Amino acid sequence: MKKQTIRISVRGLVEFVLRSGDIDNRAGAGVQQEAMQAGSRMHRKIQKSMGTSYEPEVFLKTIVDMGRYFMSVEGRADGVITHVREDGSKEAVIDEIKTMYSDVMKLEAPVEVHRAQAMCYAYLYGTRHALSEVSVQMTYCSLETEEIRRFRETFLLEELTEWFDGMLQSYRKWTDFQYDWGQIRQKSVKGLEFPFSYRSGQKELVRDVYRTILRKKQLFLQAPTGAGKTMAAVFPAVKATGGRTGGPDFLSDCQGRNGSSGHGRCADPHGPGIPRQSYSPDGQGETVPAGTDGMQSRRVPPGKGAF
Repeated sequence: MKKQTIRISVRGLVEFVLRSGDIDNRAGAGVQQEAMQAGSRMHRKIQKSMGTSYEPEVFLKTIVDMGRYFMSVEGRADGVITHVREDGSKEAVIDEIKTMYSDVMKLEAPVEVHRAQAMCYAYLYGTRHALSEVSVQMTYCSLETEEIRRFRETFLLEELTEWFDGMLQSYRKWTDFQYDWGQIRQKSVKGLEFPFSYRSGQKELVRDVYRTILRKKQLFLQAPTGAGKTMAAVFPAVKATGGRTGGPDFLSDCQGRNGSSGHGRCADPHGPGIPRQSYSPDGQGETVPAGTDGMQSRRVPPGKGAF
Protein backbone atom coordinates (compact mmCIF):
# COMPACT_ATOMS: atom_id res chain seq x y z
CA MET A 1 0.00 0.00 0.00
CA LYS A 2 1.34 3.40 -0.99
CA LYS A 3 2.21 5.62 1.97
CA GLN A 4 0.22 8.79 2.49
CA THR A 5 2.05 12.12 2.30
CA ILE A 6 1.11 14.81 4.82
CA ARG A 7 2.09 18.28 3.57
CA ILE A 8 2.94 21.33 5.65
CA SER A 9 4.48 24.65 4.70
CA VAL A 10 7.60 25.92 6.44
CA ARG A 11 5.62 28.83 7.85
CA GLY A 12 2.79 26.54 8.96
CA LEU A 13 5.27 24.24 10.71
CA VAL A 14 7.04 26.91 12.75
CA GLU A 15 3.87 28.82 13.59
CA PHE A 16 2.25 25.60 14.84
CA VAL A 17 5.17 24.44 16.96
CA LEU A 18 6.08 27.90 18.30
CA ARG A 19 2.50 29.13 18.64
CA SER A 20 1.92 31.92 21.13
CA GLY A 21 -0.38 34.90 21.73
CA ASP A 22 -4.18 34.71 21.43
CA ILE A 23 -6.80 33.79 18.83
CA ASP A 24 -8.89 36.95 19.07
CA ASN A 25 -8.15 38.59 15.71
CA ARG A 26 -11.25 40.80 15.48
CA ALA A 27 -9.31 44.04 15.94
CA GLY A 28 -7.14 45.38 13.17
CA ALA A 29 -8.30 43.12 10.36
CA GLY A 30 -8.34 46.04 7.92
CA VAL A 31 -4.89 47.13 9.06
CA GLN A 32 -3.56 43.60 8.57
CA GLN A 33 -4.84 43.52 4.99
CA GLU A 34 -3.27 46.90 4.26
CA ALA A 35 0.01 45.80 5.83
CA MET A 36 0.06 42.64 3.71
CA GLN A 37 -0.34 44.62 0.50
CA ALA A 38 2.28 47.19 1.49
CA GLY A 39 4.56 44.41 2.72
CA SER A 40 4.41 42.61 -0.63
CA ARG A 41 5.47 45.78 -2.43
CA MET A 42 8.32 46.35 0.02
CA HIS A 43 9.46 42.73 -0.35
CA ARG A 44 9.85 43.18 -4.10
CA LYS A 45 11.62 46.51 -3.66
CA ILE A 46 14.19 45.05 -1.26
CA GLN A 47 14.75 42.00 -3.44
CA LYS A 48 15.41 44.13 -6.53
CA SER A 49 17.95 46.23 -4.63
CA MET A 50 20.12 43.31 -3.50
CA GLY A 51 22.30 42.82 -6.59
CA THR A 52 23.22 39.90 -8.83
CA SER A 53 24.33 37.56 -6.01
CA TYR A 54 20.79 37.60 -4.64
CA GLU A 55 18.29 35.00 -5.87
CA PRO A 56 14.71 35.85 -4.84
CA GLU A 57 11.85 33.46 -4.09
CA VAL A 58 13.80 30.20 -3.88
CA PHE A 59 11.54 27.15 -3.61
CA LEU A 60 12.76 24.54 -1.12
CA LYS A 61 11.30 21.18 -0.16
CA THR A 62 12.08 18.00 1.73
CA ILE A 63 10.17 14.75 2.22
CA VAL A 64 10.80 12.87 5.46
CA ASP A 65 9.85 9.26 6.12
CA MET A 66 7.92 9.26 9.41
CA GLY A 67 7.33 5.50 9.42
CA ARG A 68 3.63 5.11 8.63
CA TYR A 69 3.55 8.15 6.35
CA PHE A 70 5.73 10.73 4.65
CA MET A 71 5.87 14.37 5.76
CA SER A 72 6.50 16.96 3.06
CA VAL A 73 7.82 20.34 4.24
CA GLU A 74 8.09 23.07 1.63
CA GLY A 75 8.15 26.82 1.12
CA ARG A 76 9.81 29.75 -0.62
CA ALA A 77 12.73 31.57 0.94
CA ASP A 78 12.49 35.32 0.32
CA GLY A 79 16.05 35.27 -0.97
CA VAL A 80 19.37 33.44 -1.03
CA ILE A 81 22.68 35.31 -1.20
CA THR A 82 25.57 33.22 -2.51
CA HIS A 83 29.32 33.90 -2.73
CA VAL A 84 32.31 31.75 -3.63
CA ARG A 85 35.10 32.01 -1.05
CA GLU A 86 38.80 32.18 -1.95
CA ASP A 87 39.19 28.48 -1.15
CA GLY A 88 36.44 27.66 -3.65
CA SER A 89 33.78 26.77 -1.08
CA LYS A 90 30.27 28.18 -1.33
CA GLU A 91 28.86 30.64 1.17
CA ALA A 92 25.08 30.89 1.41
CA VAL A 93 22.90 33.30 3.37
CA ILE A 94 19.14 32.76 3.65
CA ASP A 95 17.37 36.12 3.71
CA GLU A 96 14.00 36.30 5.44
CA ILE A 97 12.24 39.66 4.94
CA LYS A 98 9.64 40.92 7.41
CA THR A 99 7.85 44.28 7.21
CA MET A 100 6.03 46.11 9.98
CA TYR A 101 4.62 49.51 10.92
CA SER A 102 6.52 49.67 14.21
CA ASP A 103 10.04 51.07 14.66
CA VAL A 104 12.37 48.29 13.51
CA MET A 105 15.40 50.06 14.99
CA LYS A 106 14.09 49.23 18.45
CA LEU A 107 14.34 45.50 17.80
CA GLU A 108 17.07 43.92 19.91
CA ALA A 109 16.73 40.44 18.39
CA PRO A 110 14.69 38.73 15.66
CA VAL A 111 11.24 37.42 16.49
CA GLU A 112 11.61 33.74 17.36
CA VAL A 113 9.07 32.44 14.84
CA HIS A 114 10.70 34.51 12.07
CA ARG A 115 14.13 33.18 13.00
CA ALA A 116 12.80 29.61 13.02
CA GLN A 117 11.35 30.09 9.54
CA ALA A 118 14.73 31.22 8.23
CA MET A 119 16.44 28.31 9.98
CA CYS A 120 14.10 25.85 8.25
CA TYR A 121 15.04 27.30 4.88
CA ALA A 122 18.71 27.20 5.87
CA TYR A 123 18.42 23.50 6.67
CA LEU A 124 16.62 22.75 3.40
CA TYR A 125 19.10 24.76 1.32
CA GLY A 126 22.15 23.40 3.13
CA THR A 127 20.97 19.82 2.70
CA ARG A 128 20.20 20.31 -0.98
CA HIS A 129 23.65 21.75 -1.72
CA ALA A 130 25.63 19.66 0.82
CA LEU A 131 26.97 22.73 2.64
CA SER A 132 28.82 22.49 5.93
CA GLU A 133 27.29 25.71 7.24
CA VAL A 134 24.56 28.18 6.31
CA SER A 135 23.87 31.72 7.50
CA VAL A 136 20.47 33.25 8.11
CA GLN A 137 19.71 36.93 7.77
CA MET A 138 16.58 38.51 9.21
CA THR A 139 15.73 41.69 7.31
CA TYR A 140 13.20 43.90 9.11
CA CYS A 141 11.84 46.91 7.27
CA SER A 142 9.58 49.72 8.48
CA LEU A 143 6.68 50.34 6.12
CA GLU A 144 6.48 53.97 7.23
CA THR A 145 10.15 55.05 7.09
CA GLU A 146 11.62 52.20 4.99
CA GLU A 147 14.40 51.87 7.57
CA ILE A 148 16.01 48.44 7.57
CA ARG A 149 17.49 46.49 10.46
CA ARG A 150 19.24 43.16 9.91
CA PHE A 151 20.28 40.29 12.16
CA ARG A 152 22.63 37.55 10.95
CA GLU A 153 23.65 34.19 12.41
CA THR A 154 25.69 31.29 11.06
CA PHE A 155 24.83 27.66 11.82
CA LEU A 156 26.61 24.40 11.15
CA LEU A 157 24.48 22.02 9.11
CA GLU A 158 24.67 19.50 11.96
CA GLU A 159 23.10 22.09 14.28
CA LEU A 160 20.34 22.83 11.80
CA THR A 161 19.69 19.13 11.24
CA GLU A 162 19.28 18.43 14.96
CA TRP A 163 17.05 21.49 15.39
CA PHE A 164 14.87 20.63 12.35
CA ASP A 165 14.44 17.04 13.53
CA GLY A 166 13.24 18.40 16.86
CA MET A 167 10.67 20.59 15.11
CA LEU A 168 9.35 17.60 13.18
CA GLN A 169 9.09 15.50 16.33
CA SER A 170 7.11 18.26 18.04
CA TYR A 171 4.79 18.52 15.05
CA ARG A 172 4.51 14.73 14.85
CA LYS A 173 2.10 14.70 17.78
CA TRP A 174 -0.39 16.37 15.46
CA THR A 175 0.40 14.45 12.26
CA ASP A 176 0.09 11.11 14.07
CA PHE A 177 -3.38 12.15 15.19
CA GLN A 178 -4.19 13.45 11.70
CA TYR A 179 -3.05 10.19 10.12
CA ASP A 180 -4.94 7.98 12.59
CA TRP A 181 -8.11 10.00 12.15
CA GLY A 182 -7.76 9.77 8.36
CA GLN A 183 -7.53 5.99 8.56
CA ILE A 184 -10.69 5.83 10.67
CA ARG A 185 -12.53 8.10 8.27
CA GLN A 186 -11.41 6.28 5.13
CA LYS A 187 -12.37 2.89 6.55
CA SER A 188 -15.83 4.11 7.54
CA VAL A 189 -16.53 5.70 4.15
CA LYS A 190 -16.15 2.42 2.25
CA GLY A 191 -19.27 0.88 3.76
CA LEU A 192 -21.37 4.04 3.95
CA GLU A 193 -24.85 3.84 2.40
CA PHE A 194 -27.42 6.55 1.73
CA PRO A 195 -29.33 6.90 5.04
CA PHE A 196 -32.82 7.46 3.56
CA SER A 197 -35.09 6.19 0.83
CA TYR A 198 -34.42 8.29 -2.23
CA ARG A 199 -36.94 11.02 -2.96
CA SER A 200 -38.02 11.85 -6.48
CA GLY A 201 -35.03 13.11 -8.46
CA GLN A 202 -32.65 12.81 -5.49
CA LYS A 203 -30.74 9.82 -6.81
CA GLU A 204 -29.99 11.61 -10.08
CA LEU A 205 -28.76 14.60 -8.10
CA VAL A 206 -26.46 12.35 -6.05
CA ARG A 207 -24.97 10.96 -9.26
CA ASP A 208 -24.46 14.43 -10.72
CA VAL A 209 -22.69 15.70 -7.60
CA TYR A 210 -20.48 12.60 -7.47
CA ARG A 211 -19.42 12.92 -11.11
CA THR A 212 -18.84 16.66 -10.73
CA ILE A 213 -16.44 16.13 -7.82
CA LEU A 214 -14.53 13.35 -9.59
CA ARG A 215 -14.12 15.55 -12.67
CA LYS A 216 -13.16 18.58 -10.54
CA LYS A 217 -15.89 20.70 -12.11
CA GLN A 218 -18.53 23.03 -10.67
CA LEU A 219 -22.23 22.26 -10.36
CA PHE A 220 -25.04 24.80 -9.98
CA LEU A 221 -28.50 23.46 -9.17
CA GLN A 222 -31.91 24.72 -8.14
CA ALA A 223 -34.49 22.61 -6.36
CA PRO A 224 -37.50 23.33 -4.16
CA THR A 225 -37.57 23.01 -0.39
CA GLY A 226 -37.91 19.39 0.68
CA ALA A 227 -36.13 17.91 -2.33
CA GLY A 228 -33.26 16.71 -0.13
CA LYS A 229 -30.54 18.93 -1.57
CA THR A 230 -28.26 18.93 1.47
CA MET A 231 -28.05 15.17 1.87
CA ALA A 232 -27.83 14.74 -1.91
CA ALA A 233 -24.70 16.91 -1.81
CA VAL A 234 -23.13 15.65 1.44
CA PHE A 235 -23.38 11.92 0.71
CA PRO A 236 -21.69 11.86 -2.72
CA ALA A 237 -19.10 14.38 -1.50
CA VAL A 238 -18.13 12.04 1.33
CA LYS A 239 -18.05 9.03 -1.01
CA ALA A 240 -16.03 10.86 -3.67
CA THR A 241 -13.40 12.48 -1.45
CA GLY A 242 -13.59 11.00 2.04
CA GLY A 243 -11.80 7.81 1.17
CA ARG A 244 -8.85 9.44 -0.56
CA THR A 245 -8.05 12.92 0.67
CA GLY A 246 -6.10 13.60 3.85
CA GLY A 247 -7.47 17.10 4.33
CA PRO A 248 -10.81 18.36 5.65
CA ASP A 249 -14.02 18.61 3.60
CA PHE A 250 -16.21 21.66 4.13
CA LEU A 251 -19.98 22.05 3.92
CA SER A 252 -21.57 25.48 3.96
CA ASP A 253 -25.35 25.39 4.29
CA CYS A 254 -28.27 27.18 5.94
CA GLN A 255 -29.62 25.95 9.26
CA GLY A 256 -33.15 25.74 10.49
CA ARG A 257 -34.41 27.48 13.60
CA ASN A 258 -33.36 24.54 15.74
CA GLY A 259 -29.80 24.75 14.40
CA SER A 260 -30.10 21.47 12.51
CA SER A 261 -28.51 20.74 9.16
CA GLY A 262 -28.00 17.75 6.92
CA HIS A 263 -24.53 16.80 8.08
CA GLY A 264 -25.75 15.16 11.27
CA ARG A 265 -27.29 12.06 9.73
CA CYS A 266 -24.14 11.01 7.84
CA ALA A 267 -22.06 11.44 10.98
CA ASP A 268 -24.30 10.39 13.88
CA PRO A 269 -21.94 8.88 16.48
CA HIS A 270 -24.82 6.86 17.98
CA GLY A 271 -25.99 5.26 14.75
CA PRO A 272 -24.83 4.17 11.28
CA GLY A 273 -22.58 6.67 9.63
CA ILE A 274 -19.04 7.96 9.60
CA PRO A 275 -17.01 9.35 12.49
CA ARG A 276 -16.27 13.01 11.97
CA GLN A 277 -15.14 16.20 13.63
CA SER A 278 -17.19 19.25 12.78
CA TYR A 279 -17.92 22.79 13.85
CA SER A 280 -21.13 24.70 13.32
CA PRO A 281 -21.91 28.43 13.50
CA ASP A 282 -24.23 29.33 16.38
CA GLY A 283 -26.46 31.94 14.73
CA GLN A 284 -24.44 34.81 16.20
CA GLY A 285 -21.61 34.23 13.75
CA GLU A 286 -19.33 32.53 16.26
CA THR A 287 -17.96 29.02 15.81
CA VAL A 288 -18.73 26.36 18.41
CA PRO A 289 -18.20 22.57 18.60
CA ALA A 290 -21.04 20.71 16.92
CA GLY A 291 -21.92 18.63 19.98
CA THR A 292 -20.90 15.16 18.80
CA ASP A 293 -20.67 13.98 22.41
CA GLY A 294 -24.36 14.58 23.14
CA MET A 295 -23.69 17.81 25.06
CA GLN A 296 -25.36 21.05 24.07
CA SER A 297 -23.19 23.51 22.22
CA ARG A 298 -22.32 26.67 24.08
CA ARG A 299 -20.97 30.04 23.07
CA VAL A 300 -17.19 30.15 22.87
CA PRO A 301 -15.75 33.38 24.32
CA PRO A 302 -13.03 35.21 22.38
CA GLY A 303 -9.74 33.42 22.90
CA LYS A 304 -7.84 36.24 24.56
CA GLY A 305 -4.54 34.91 25.83
CA ALA A 306 -5.42 31.40 24.67
CA PHE A 307 -1.79 30.37 24.21
